Amino acid sequence: MTCLKEEIEWTDTWITQANGTDLSRVLLVGDSITRSYFPQVERRLAGRYACVRFTTSRFLADPVYFRELSGMFEEYEFSAIHFNNGLHGQDFSAEYYREGLEMAFEFLSCRCPPGRLIWAHSTPVLRREDRTCPSPRPRLRRPTCVST
Repeated sequence: MTCLKEEIEWTDTWITQANGTDLSRVLLVGDSITRSYFPQVERRLAGRYACVRFTTSRFLADPVYFRELSGMFEEYEFSAIHFNNGLHGQDFSAEYYREGLEMAFEFLSCRCPPGRLIWAHSTPVLRREDRTCPSPRPRLRRPTCVST
């Protein structure tokens, strides 16, 4: 299956204390929701961890997603990885989302200590029509996620 693109694809990488630190690093991987709560996480972990983020609009099954994410691990090691994804790829089936989710878990679990991959499936989505009511899409993906 060809991976459909959105009108605008973006990736945002933020590396706190990139020039060196004695602190362990934690990586937050996700979409714009993750990017939004990153500053609060960074403040709460200040002095204990150096926080890094990789956020993107790319769908999990997009091969470019993993090529871009790989760069985070070329220079840095992470003591924990926080992963939240579910907003993008609305035009794909739950099965295709599951395949991408499995690839993401496999990719990330090999790159952090055992038991240190934290999954936060918390991305709210509003209906496109009125932007007020929650979309059923995340709920429809939950059974797929649980089986993963």
